[in-house]
Amino acid sequence: MTIELGRIQFNESSLFKQLRNDLKDDWFPDPLNYGDMLETGLVTKIINKNFETNHGEYIPSERVILNVPKPNFTLRYALETSLPDRVLYHGLTAYLVPYFDKLIPWNVFSHRYNYHRPSERYLFNRGVQSWQEFVGVIRSSMNEESVLLSTDVANYFENISLPRLKQNLIALISEVEASSTEKSDIRAHIDALFSCLKSWAFEPDRGLPQNRDASSFLANIYMRYVDQEMLKEGLVYYRYMDDIKIVCSDSYQARWALKRLSMLLRDIGLTINAKKTEIVSAVEAKQKGIIEEGSPEIQHIDEIFRSRSRSTILRAIPELKDIFYKLIAEGKTDSREFRFCIKRLELLARYDDIYTPPELYSEITTEVIKAISEHPASTDQYFRYLIAVPLTNENLHDIATYLQDKGKSIYGWQNYRLWTLLAQRGYRDAGHLKFAVECINEQPDSPTRAGATLYIGVEGGNDERVEIARNFHSLKSFQGQRIALVAIQELPHPLIRESVRTYLRSDLLGVYRKLHEERQWQYYIPLEKISVSDISDMESDYA
Repeated sequence: MTIELGRIQFNESSLFKQLRNDLKDDWFPDPLNYGDMLETGLVTKIINKNFETNHGEYIPSERVILNVPKPNFTLRYALETSLPDRVLYHGLTAYLVPYFDKLIPWNVFSHRYNYHRPSERYLFNRGVQSWQEFVGVIRSSMNEESVLLSTDVANYFENISLPRLKQNLIALISEVEASSTEKSDIRAHIDALFSCLKSWAFEPDRGLPQNRDASSFLANIYMRYVDQEMLKEGLVYYRYMDDIKIVCSDSYQARWALKRLSMLLRDIGLTINAKKTEIVSAVEAKQKGIIEEGSPEIQHIDEIFRSRSRSTILRAIPELKDIFYKLIAEGKTDSREFRFCIKRLELLARYDDIYTPPELYSEITTEVIKAISEHPASTDQYFRYLIAVPLTNENLHDIATYLQDKGKSIYGWQNYRLWTLLAQRGYRDAGHLKFAVECINEQPDSPTRAGATLYIGVEGGNDERVEIARNFHSLKSFQGQRIALVAIQELPHPLIRESVRTYLRSDLLGVYRKLHEERQWQYYIPLEKISVSDISDMESDYA
C-alpha cells in the first residue's frame, strides 16, 4: 500500500523497515511493536483517511510531554506522538536525507546517510560503527603533546529553533544536487514537515522530539553553520550529535576554540554545557576514558563473543561478572561499559545453543533489582536483562513491592517498564492485580496507568478488563488508549460499542477490530531465543 498525501507519497515497505529499526530504542515501547498496525496496512489507511477527511491536509495530533529520569535524578522530556504521526515524521525526513546529507561536513559522524545500502532497513550508518569512527579519528589526530577540548551542547534538541531550521533547509536547496522538479518536491516535503512539527515540538517554534532518528538528522542540519565555521578556523573539530571534541596544540588554543564555539552556538540559540566541558592533555584524555573505545577488559570480552566459540564464551563469564559487579558498585549504570555487560548477559540467557544454569544469574539479578530504586535512569537496561534471564517469584515480588511503594516509584517511564516486565514474565498475584485495578481507577492518563492496564490484560480476567473499558472515557493520549485496546481485545463487541467507541481517537480506529477478529489474544511479543552465530548481525560493542 502507499501513503498518499497529494504529491507526497511513501511506499510502505522501505519506510516501515526503517521505522521498525527506529522503534527499537523507544522510551515507551509498544508491547506488540505496532505489528497489528504496521503489518496490516492499518496505519496507512489512518493516515490517508486523515488527509481525505481534512480536505487535502494532514492534521497531526498534539504531542504529549512525558518525562524520563536522567542519571543525576533530573529529567529529560519525551515528546510522544501517535504512530501515524511518527510514521509521517520519519517519512518526510527520510525523503530529505539523501539530498541534504552530502551538505553536512565530513567531520560529523552521527546519523549519516547509509549510501552503501540505501534501500535496506537502515536509513543511516550503524550507530556503533559511527561512534567507533568518531573515536578513532580523534585518537589518530592526537599525539603526546596534544590537548583535547571535550564539550557538550546543553539541552541540544530542546533549544533548536524550528523557524531557523526550516530557513536553513530552504536556503540549502540551491546547493542540493537535484532537478527543478525534485527541488519542488523537496520544498513540498519541507512545508509538510514543518506544518506538522508545530504540533510535535516542545513549543510551537522550538524543540525537536528526542530519541528519534529524524530529529538527530535535522539537528545535524541545524548545526551545519557551527560545524563549517569551526572548520574554517582551521581547527581539528569533530562532532557526534551534541558531543564535540577539538584537538588542539596547547591549552591556549583550546581556550580560544571554546570561546569561538560558544559564540557560534550563541548565534543559533544554543549554549555549552559547562559541567561537561574539559580541557585535558592527551594522557589525561586516555586516563579518563574520554576518547577510549572501552577498557582492554571490555574489548577482550567483545572479541570473545564475536568469536562465536561456545567454550570460549563460557570461560569469559567470570570476567564479565567481575566487571559488572565493579560497575554497579561504583554506580556507573549509565556508562557504556555497563550497557555492554547487560547486553552480553542478556545474550547469554537468550542463546539456545549455550546452556547457562539459572544460578549463574541469581546474584546478578539481586543486584539489578536493588539498583532499580538506586539508579532509575538505567531501567531500560535492567529491563532487557530481566526480561531474558531466569527469575524467581521472589524476584518478581520484589519488583511488584517497589511498584506499590508510591513514595519510591515516582517515575512514570520506569513504572511503565516494570509493569510490562511483570506482565511478560507472568507474575500472578491477587494483591498486585487488585493494585493494578486501583491504578486504572485512580491514576490519570499516564505511563504508569498504561503499564498497569497491560498487566491487567495479561494477568486479569474479563471482570478486570471490563474495568478498563468502563474507564476508557478518561483516556485521551494515544499511548493510554492504545494499551487499553490491547488489554481489552478479548471483550465482546457490544461492550466496546457502549464504553469505548464514543471516546476512541481517530488514529486508533480499527485497532480493536483487528485484534479481536484475529483472536490470537496476543498482548506482547515474546522474547525470541537466538543462536550464538547471530552475534554477527548485532551491534558489536557498547555504544
